[in-house]
Amino acid sequence: MTGVAITQLVRLLDADPDLGDGLDDDRRAIARRHLVAEVVALRPKQPLCDAVSPGDRDSLLGLLILDGLVLRHLVIVGESGVELLGAGDLIRPWQGDADFASLPAEARWTVCVPSRLAVISEEVQAGLARFPAVFRNLISRLEQRANTLALQLALAQVPRLEARLLALLWHLADRFGRVETTGVVVPVRLSHGTLAQLVYARRPSVSTALGRLAERGLLTRHGDGRITLHGEPPSVAREGSVSTAARFTRQPVL
Repeated sequence: MTGVAITQLVRLLDADPDLGDGLDDDRRAIARRHLVAEVVALRPKQPLCDAVSPGDRDSLLGLLILDGLVLRHLVIVGESGVELLGAGDLIRPWQGDADFASLPAEARWTVCVPSRLAVISEEVQAGLARFPAVFRNLISRLEQRANTLALQLALAQVPRLEARLLALLWHLADRFGRVETTGVVVPVRLSHGTLAQLVYARRPSVSTALGRLAERGLLTRHGDGRITLHGEPPSVAREGSVSTAARFTRQPVL
């Protein structure tokens, strides 16, 4: 992988223990020893193309985000959408615009915070063949990513912006949050512009909606960009109103 600074080697099951789900203790120990990947570290705004050399891309299954935050912007027919990606997501940023051959499209990837990505090379893939459970867990990440995109599409059908925004924030809490005594902290620091793209709105409207949700005691905004959610996850009624009475039992956020 010439031209790319490899920062370290990592045991995949140490960096991402959930990949070992379905293995008994003995098989997990063996998999831990054999599944070792190269890791690249990227700085904010550093191009994702720096992660791998062009000549290596065809042989890779992808890049597994170990920690950090990445945004994928897709501009198509003059309009843009955004996808938020974090730890556990499997990405192939070099697989570009060919999927939209009949439409003018451009995909842009942005590293938001210092991020580490494991390179799923041919050597790692050969190791995965010995541990089908790990391979299935890795591929299931693609389905999880598709489910998140489907959630965003569903949110687009909710009429009221406050309802869309609050539902998105609880989803981010499930992905990235942690439980504290005052509520569930969403540590992902996203600009109002990025939040606006995620909920199909304009930035000034999102700023206003965040203020109204704070006035209602549903969240607290912190000066460093974090948000604390209070109470239970909302139910989004058919007309798009927000109710603080949850319709389901929420699982603890890790």
